[in-house]
Amino acid sequence: FFFSSRRRHTRSSLVSWARRCVQETVAMLWKLPVIYVCENNGFAMGTSVARASANTNLYARLDLIPGARINGQHIYAVREAIKFAKEWCLSGKGPVCLELLTYRYHGHSMSDSGLTYRTREDIQKVRKERDPIMTVSYTHLTLPTKAQVQISVVAEPLKKK
Repeated sequence: FFFSSRRRHTRSSLVSWARRCVQETVAMLWKLPVIYVCENNGFAMGTSVARASANTNLYARLDLIPGARINGQHIYAVREAIKFAKEWCLSGKGPVCLELLTYRYHGHSMSDSGLTYRTREDIQKVRKERDPIMTVSYTHLTLPTKAQVQISVVAEPLKKK
């Protein structure tokens, strides 16, 4: 996947990469303004990253490209990380890698129930403690009623699932 962000005369790119990608050393050599984003939900199909990888710090796998691990479940943490990464790249320092830690509530596909490698209790615990919509709604409890209504409109259909 390739996403490009363009404003005025400044350009940077967000690139989503899989865990088995080829290292992008050319970007570092040429100081290209690239932000590599790895969305890590903790599982590769049904195998946990910890069981399948000797190095679970996926953000550190791009050799000499600096990186960081971010709470991908927290919208404000992601926003600030992307903002920092974009400023880093556009200042001429070259590429950066962000590993966004997320969680997959359902199985990987129709044939994957998602319950053979984790329990319902594990899923409910993450949903209760780290759900992005609940985090945002908790953060905005003190906002005016209009914002609370907008949050509930987004959250209601998801609760029914």
